[in-house]
Amino acid sequence: MELKEKLVDLRKKKGLSQAELAEAIKVSRQAISRWEVGAVTPSTENLKYLGSLYDIPLDYLINDDAPEPVNEVTDTKKEEQTRDVSIKRRSVVLILVVVGLLGAILCTIFFMDRDEGSKKMDDIKGSEIRIEEIFEVEW
Repeated sequence: MELKEKLVDLRKKKGLSQAELAEAIKVSRQAISRWEVGAVTPSTENLKYLGSLYDIPLDYLINDDAPEPVNEVTDTKKEEQTRDVSIKRRSVVLILVVVGLLGAILCTIFFMDRDEGSKKMDDIKGSEIRIEEIFEVEW
């Protein structure tokens, strides 16, 4: 892969626009554009900045036949992110289980049958039945 192709590929993998890259390494956006179309080759100093920014060896940028470097830092970051997501999921599940158990306990306490035994109607105060004939009905 030629340098110009590598520069475009690395910039896009990093998620940078030409203007953002130019600002990061203190050159013009037009300079980045000329490097990426192959009109001009970046200076050694700029290649060092690019290698540092993309976390790749300078040898990869200089040699067209150099194999693409494996970025162990990125792989480690991905593993850490995966581990973090796993821990967060476990935490959420644990919280949901605890909330569910608390809800079940509270429902049991508040809604359980508190029947202290049956009472007869006669034992309930004020349950005397009075029949008063207020209405006169003629047949």
